[in-house]
Amino acid sequence: MQRDSSIDIAKAIGILAVVVGHMCDTGNWLFSFHMPLFFILAGFFFRPRPLRDVVLGGVRRLLVPYAVTALAIVLIVYGVALGRGEPLDSYWLVAALYGNGSKSHSSAFLADMPVIGAIWFLLALFWCRWAFALVCEKVRSKRARALWVFGLSAAAILLDMYVVN
Repeated sequence: MQRDSSIDIAKAIGILAVVVGHMCDTGNWLFSFHMPLFFILAGFFFRPRPLRDVVLGGVRRLLVPYAVTALAIVLIVYGVALGRGEPLDSYWLVAALYGNGSKSHSSAFLADMPVIGAIWFLLALFWCRWAFALVCEKVRSKRARALWVFGLSAAAILLDMYVVN
């Protein structure tokens, strides 16, 4: 199979959008497409496999790097706090467990949820791959799969709009 350069170009655009979006005040227009682009590209390369294989592969490739990085963040922050004689709080531990990537989420349910930072993407991609693999395993028709994915996406958007934000 030959490499498709348009995919590489899309990835490069996404990477540049992430860098520029985090370095400059561009409003929300860059954030409106760069992460969805990465998720779409991840889905483009998804090949249905048994759910167990998807979960185990996701644990190895997504959750382990997430856990190692989150643990490093927690240990560094707590080490600095101990070195300064400051009390330890649960902020970074909760942030690591929840995987929130943005301070803009402030609902009654998740008010002031701690932010772990950019690594949220690994945790979110793990859950998306798991959900898509589950749909692929349980739903045989491609049309029905598309409807399920559309429905789950719509539910996630509504949840974010009315519960999280």
